[in-house]
Amino acid sequence: KDFDPENDLVFAKEARELFPDNEEISAMYSLIQNGVSNVIEANKYSDTALDFYEKKDFNNALKYFKRAEILLPNEQAYKENIATTFLQLKDYDSALRYYDIVIDSLNPKTGKPEYLKGYLYLLSNKRDSACLWFLKSFKLKNQIGTQLHEQYCQN
Repeated sequence: KDFDPENDLVFAKEARELFPDNEEISAMYSLIQNGVSNVIEANKYSDTALDFYEKKDFNNALKYFKRAEILLPNEQAYKENIATTFLQLKDYDSALRYYDIVIDSLNPKTGKPEYLKGYLYLLSNKRDSACLWFLKSFKLKNQIGTQLHEQYCQN
């Protein structure tokens, strides 16, 4: 059968919804949706961003994560990385905005963006809000969210 991007995208999306934890299906969906060249270029930007992040050069890390995000706008990891970089820069409003995009729009149901949002609230001295998000992460069976909930929220 010939490659049919429109039809293949429908099947790939269905497969991703049925098997959300399958990285191969997610990668295939991204390739069909965004094109191979965009995926390759975005991965290069992301690798560069991670190098900057490890060196604690958060401004340059943010710049390259955003470049990757432009190429693959539905890639959850880039948005989480942007939010976490904003968190490192203590720009909590921007971090919160990106965590909300991941939770509300991409809805990964992994519990990771929930515990990261909770951690943001914890850093902002908003323990009640933090515990609410740690609990949401816990309910999604995320181990880190569970640990954070146990550590900070169980009196």
